[in-house]
Amino acid sequence: MEFDEFADEYLFKLTRFVGVLTGDRQAAHDLTVDVLLKLSNKWWLVRDVRDPLAYVQKALVRHYLDDRRQQQARIRRDVRAAQSVPVSAADASSQIAERDLVDRALAALPPQQRGALVLRYYLDLPDLQIAGLLGCSVSTVRSHLSLAAAKLRGDNSLLRERE
Repeated sequence: MEFDEFADEYLFKLTRFVGVLTGDRQAAHDLTVDVLLKLSNKWWLVRDVRDPLAYVQKALVRHYLDDRRQQQARIRRDVRAAQSVPVSAADASSQIAERDLVDRALAALPPQQRGALVLRYYLDLPDLQIAGLLGCSVSTVRSHLSLAAAKLRGDNSLLRERE
């Protein structure tokens, strides 16, 4: 059986299987697609095993368990880091207030300007990549960034809230 035939026949069943495993339909779909994509590159090996479906199911379970282990390790690391840095209630509330201020300022911008700012300052992408993602020219990206920065600097209501 070729990979396309296998995927057509078993994708729904495998996604349901992983859905029961994860308890999350979207995570199940993502995990299933990830594993099938990896296996598609070496399908010539997989199709020759005695039971390709069992092989794929085993790969799905292993991938799920690896993801869970990595997630648990990240959580433990984050908890240790949070415990080592004392945060007062005032610090936490000021961080929340500042985050809210940034969220509201970004929400006030047009979508293209907001997208350009996030791609530049959050993901640190160059103008050329931003242009490709937004579907516009590099000069338009620079224009969006300039207009957004001017709007954020010129919005006196945001500055008054900050003081």
